[in-house]
Amino acid sequence: MSLLKKSASLWRSGLHLNTVFEEQVMISPLPVHYSLPLSLSSMKCGLLWMSAHGNLFIRDYNTNTNLSRTWALHSLSSQRQPENLTIDPLQDLVVTVSSPDVVTVTDAEQDHRAFWVECWSASSHRPHPDSVCASLECKHTFDVPGGYYVHFIGEPAICGDHIFVYYDIQHRGTIAVSFIKVIDWRRGHVKSQHNRSHRSYARLCALSGVTIIVLELLSYPRTTSVFLGIDTVIFPGMALQSETHVEIPWSDWGPQHTCCFPHERSHKISVFGSRMAYTPEAGQRLEKLSPQDHFYVHIWDFNKRAIARLENFYNPDSPGLLIRKPGRVTQSCFDEEIISNHPYTATVCRTRFLMGGLLKLFLEQDRLILTSRTGTGTVDIQVVSPV
Repeated sequence: MSLLKKSASLWRSGLHLNTVFEEQVMISPLPVHYSLPLSLSSMKCGLLWMSAHGNLFIRDYNTNTNLSRTWALHSLSSQRQPENLTIDPLQDLVVTVSSPDVVTVTDAEQDHRAFWVECWSASSHRPHPDSVCASLECKHTFDVPGGYYVHFIGEPAICGDHIFVYYDIQHRGTIAVSFIKVIDWRRGHVKSQHNRSHRSYARLCALSGVTIIVLELLSYPRTTSVFLGIDTVIFPGMALQSETHVEIPWSDWGPQHTCCFPHERSHKISVFGSRMAYTPEAGQRLEKLSPQDHFYVHIWDFNKRAIARLENFYNPDSPGLLIRKPGRVTQSCFDEEIISNHPYTATVCRTRFLMGGLLKLFLEQDRLILTSRTGTGTVDIQVVSPV
């Protein structure tokens, strides 16, 4: 059976999930309220990592023994304590980002160091041998002299040879402006792009490295937040390799290569390949739900080949997978109505999960991992698989 067909059979319509492993990990010697964020927590290729006792706890769920280890965070930076990081086990790569407490600008005509990006080998804890410059100094051009603060929006994302870093620049209490650095970590090249919107900021939720990017646009405070599921076919090699700014009009890529959905900031999203896990229900808000409430996980698939196969015998009245299109979003942080026509399939996992303390969920090829804060300084990790 092909990988596509096997994956589709796993995440079929109306599936149930069975818990295959569950454990609790102590992340703090003191009880921590479940509403507080977990600063470092992510997963890729069966490798889960999270901050614990000021270090990095790593659990490998690819083996029956579920091996775990702990890394000292300060050992993964030659500059300052890392503020965020991500791991790509397929490339033996750890990427850390750190910034100075404040960026003091005296001459606005010159570029100034904003933060560092460092590339380490996960197996040796030494600078990655495939990176020309394992510690990259990322510079930024500021408008006026003064003190500036750099804030990273989520963790850096790795897509093959490229690292994507989203960050905000704030000056004297003004509304932050978001930027993105695209870094060729093997060759040491850095490019910039920015979003001048003062009504919203972008957060890179997930970068699969395969077919879709999910980008959250979170608005303040009255307009509707949205998230975009973007087909990576719109990013040709020449655009990433160009030394000059490449601008692709929305009309050329948005409607046919993007799904745009209304979104709540508290909702949880995870991406694997062409598939996305999303919870809770559209229109619900996590902060409005009690810890005793339950939720379901929704699985959306944007794979064009799978959708084309399904369309050959699709019956919209059948209880199977639903083929949908997002349609129009009339009220959002954009200045105009957004129309997106990229189709996707939708299904709901019929297993209920308890809402209390939910932190994150992670979708992988054949499993779903949920993390929840217990309030006693520990995090509950639940690994489930389709049955």
